[in-house]
Amino acid sequence: MTDAGRGPAESGASVRSWLVGGFALGAGVLCWVGTRQGVGLTPDSATYVAMSRSLVGPDALVGIDGSAQAMFPPGYPSLLALGRGVGLDVLVAARIVGVVSAMLVVGAVGDVLVGRRLRTGVTVGALVATVAAVPLLSVTIMAWSEAPFIAVVAVTLAVLDRISRGCGPRRAEIPAALVLCATATMLRITGVALLVPLAITLFTVRPDRGRRQRALLTLGAITACMLPLALWTVGNRVGTGSWAGDRPGSRTDLAGAISSFVATLRDWWHRSRSRPSSWWP
Repeated sequence: MTDAGRGPAESGASVRSWLVGGFALGAGVLCWVGTRQGVGLTPDSATYVAMSRSLVGPDALVGIDGSAQAMFPPGYPSLLALGRGVGLDVLVAARIVGVVSAMLVVGAVGDVLVGRRLRTGVTVGALVATVAAVPLLSVTIMAWSEAPFIAVVAVTLAVLDRISRGCGPRRAEIPAALVLCATATMLRITGVALLVPLAITLFTVRPDRGRRQRALLTLGAITACMLPLALWTVGNRVGTGSWAGDRPGSRTDLAGAISSFVATLRDWWHRSRSRPSSWWP
């Protein structure tokens, strides 16, 4: 169909799709330029690099000190090892992972915006805010697992949004959502939080089916997503005697964190009430 034969809605959606692609490319270029001197490194980065080297060598999964590593899931080191497997330097691989992650985040956000048929101005504003987001920029230029983790989370939520809107063949999108959720847990353990929106989406997407059938399907999907993480933790227990490594304790317990959160919200509320002419604290 030619542009002249398209309706206003189709033409607008096409324009917004091109905008999303342009902003995603811009995010990748921004990250590439920001790492022209190399990706940022921290002690965690050194552990990831050591783990990636052990993945392509004869040794077991080990950290920088040569001991068995059980604290960090093997997802991010596996990405770095994939780069090493095709002849890339591990830090170049980390740089590429950051660039691709930035592009995927912007693309996923844009997919949701276009799918919801928001106005072009709203879409552009949201995309600009995403590309220029300091938290996103600060992790995509580092050799950390946060960048691909955020990207996988964003893409997962975009796929779940498509499923909930009934877009495309669910036979392809539902397995994709399961693979993405499992991948998130192997990048960072906190990826298990994605099981909540996954369960809600799968349980509500087919209201014509009985509750028992939907519950069983949802439970089966959650079990499949948790299988890689379960195998990794069991392997840790067998190999190192620890389920997920020796992690330092938090200086604030759960009750203290909740109390601090509530106090912050209360402070914002009081400031906004005392200064009604401005929302800025």
